Amino acid sequence: MTLDQCPACGERAELVRDRIEFPIGQRIAHIQVERYRCGHCGEAFYTPAQMDDAQRAASNQIREEDGLLLPGDILDIRSRYSLSQADLERVLGVGPKTVVRWERGTVFQNKATDTLLRVLREFPEVVGFLAAQNGVECAIDTMFSGAHSDREMVVRVFDQSERRSSPSDVYIKKLREKQVEVGRVETAPLSLARKKAFA
Repeated sequence: MTLDQCPACGERAELVRDRIEFPIGQRIAHIQVERYRCGHCGEAFYTPAQMDDAQRAASNQIREEDGLLLPGDILDIRSRYSLSQADLERVLGVGPKTVVRWERGTVFQNKATDTLLRVLREFPEVVGFLAAQNGVECAIDTMFSGAHSDREMVVRVFDQSERRSSPSDVYIKKLREKQVEVGRVETAPLSLARKKAFA
């Protein structure tokens, strides 16, 4: 079967451009798509590449409407902390391949996750906390470099309720007690950053 062969009747289909309602997640986007339509039976269908393009167009429309971060923004955040796509998924608590789809542009993140991504971008302390909480090692690019003077903000948030001690609780407590300056840690894993902080 060739790409332009109708899967319903086997006849040759024509390449067309249509403006359609395209469902993505729980939303509907109104986009222009390129696909094939069979002149014999009327069946409309997409090649895999055409479907990817349609999903990107739909996702981009939703991102624009909701003011969400773009795929390149998410890649920049992940790269800043030297996280793999799988590691960022663990830090955020999202499913496998979710970050892959965000960065490819075929799926958009919800507003709550978008807000968390913005927090990670602005506050490396939060990345350190969530990485420790989820057993992820990462390079902290600007942690404690003076970009944010109020380093105890995260501590105060988590001190509002009684919690069992966990590795991340200990990490936050040590930061509060020592008020250390680690400087730039470009490639060292989080565990090494901790050792420097607590020495």
